[in-house]
Amino acid sequence: MSKRIHITSSGPRTGTTLLTELFKSCFNIDCSCDHEAPISKSNSSFGKCNTVLTKKPSSTDKLWTILDKIKGVYVVCVIRDPRDMIVSYHGRITDEYYCGLNFWFKFLSDYEKLKDHPRFILIRYEDFTTNPDEIQKQIEQKIPFLKQKHKFSEYHLYAKPDDDTLKALKKLRPIESKGIGTWKKHLPRIKQQLIKYGDITDSLRQFEYEENPDWKKTLENISLQEFDSYKNESIERKNSNKSVLVTLFNFWCEKIHLNPDRILKSIRSITHSTKIENVEKQ
Repeated sequence: MSKRIHITSSGPRTGTTLLTELFKSCFNIDCSCDHEAPISKSNSSFGKCNTVLTKKPSSTDKLWTILDKIKGVYVVCVIRDPRDMIVSYHGRITDEYYCGLNFWFKFLSDYEKLKDHPRFILIRYEDFTTNPDEIQKQIEQKIPFLKQKHKFSEYHLYAKPDDDTLKALKKLRPIESKGIGTWKKHLPRIKQQLIKYGDITDSLRQFEYEENPDWKKTLENISLQEFDSYKNESIERKNSNKSVLVTLFNFWCEKIHLNPDRILKSIRSITHSTKIENVEKQ
């Protein structure tokens, strides 16, 4: 049965697109999604594969259940200083900030249920952009079936990203760490988000982004302004239970050499026909 590596994150604009390209270019990944795909997408849908790679940012909800039930799944979660995350722009959206601190608080809640699982691997954006080859070695130690083809630091020489990926990356280039600490140039945005969602100092210390609360002194004389975020400020965890059930069903079918997509297609067809018959009888 295929192994599955799923890349997720503490929110949008955290480096999942870049990390996915690093995996695809530099490890022995033989099947992967084009840009994004949920963990509920079956391995079978990719064809005959030894290792399947999928990526979906901010999809940590209920992942602990999947890790507990399915031994062939590894989750790699990228986190980024939430202050840098909320001042980042998407390559296609340059006129407003992309996301807010609500994504960070959602992640913190999920992280408590994931952090101790041996197949949950946490990577800081700041670490893999400043020391990519060392992080690559750590990943190999934690995911034993991965084999290096190229160094992370040389990924740009081998990567072949699709158009959507290239837009998110802005351009194909060597790994850079210039986005670290950008929040210091956007203090009104930081202050607005703290007032709206609450203090983040404890979590900054937890993930070694700050040693104490002194960083907030930089906000004392900053006037309050209002900013919108491109991503909806309210996060709905739609269909998370359904996603878990579909994922478990997929892996159970594949374990006994059945194609889950064909089975689900048949079920949907029967359900659809039944609905039509019921409507006609009314």
